[in-house]
Amino acid sequence: MDGRERRSGPIRGSSREQPSPDLDSAAYDERFARDLIDQGTTLRRFAAAITRSPADTDDLVQDVLERAWRNRRTFRSESALSTWLYRIAINRARDVAARAENQRTEPSGTGDIDGPISDLEHPETVAQALSDRSTVRAALATLTVEDRMVLALHDGEGWTATQIGAVGALTTAAVYKRIHRARVKLLRALDNGPAHPRNDSQACRRTLAAASDYLDGRLDVDASARIDTHLRQCRRCPPIAQALIGIKTALGLRPWTSAVPEQFVCDVAHLGGPRPPR
Repeated sequence: MDGRERRSGPIRGSSREQPSPDLDSAAYDERFARDLIDQGTTLRRFAAAITRSPADTDDLVQDVLERAWRNRRTFRSESALSTWLYRIAINRARDVAARAENQRTEPSGTGDIDGPISDLEHPETVAQALSDRSTVRAALATLTVEDRMVLALHDGEGWTATQIGAVGALTTAAVYKRIHRARVKLLRALDNGPAHPRNDSQACRRTLAAASDYLDGRLDVDASARIDTHLRQCRRCPPIAQALIGIKTALGLRPWTSAVPEQFVCDVAHLGGPRPPR
């Protein structure tokens, strides 16, 4: 059995169920182009979350499309097409960020936004800011591409830490650590006030230190119950916890309609394959 015979199923990530055509056939090219269009909305949403401007988003999407099309015959249907596209996008975003850092034009994404989550000056304002898409995007731009990637996939797309680690070449433990750190950085970037250390109680410090794990359901029953009790009794911690919850809500927003943008269809058509009908 040769390589062509092994590809006998539909491309994962597509709703189409017909058998795969020959890799070298025009039918395969047409179906691959259609499957790219199926991924248009999610790919562009992800690209927007890990880039710093609409222009950068357009450039990244175009780059991913061109690379995916150029390497379409190396794609293996054992993995989802969306996963393959995300991996390309992540690697390209990393390359761009590394070049920019070398040229000293890319902010490091660290610095004065680091610090404990308990130092938020205006947690209520932060929670409100998370409802404004442009404000969230500006805050995301202060993070590194790695931090934006884990937030976009975990809090935006609902991926598990294990899935993110497989795509981003990170251990599961490293992903969880980065998710927590990225959430804190994002909230601090949205905070209007300077950081001032607070004299919180030990219960507050324990609660806020475990807040990300609590929201992700990673604590045991007893630990979760202790946090539940504290949040009911404490006046300061609930707004901060609400701000953390707001990150998932903000990144889960769908800035594009369910319809694939016409420009995306045109971009796919210009790659050299047949223009799929709308």
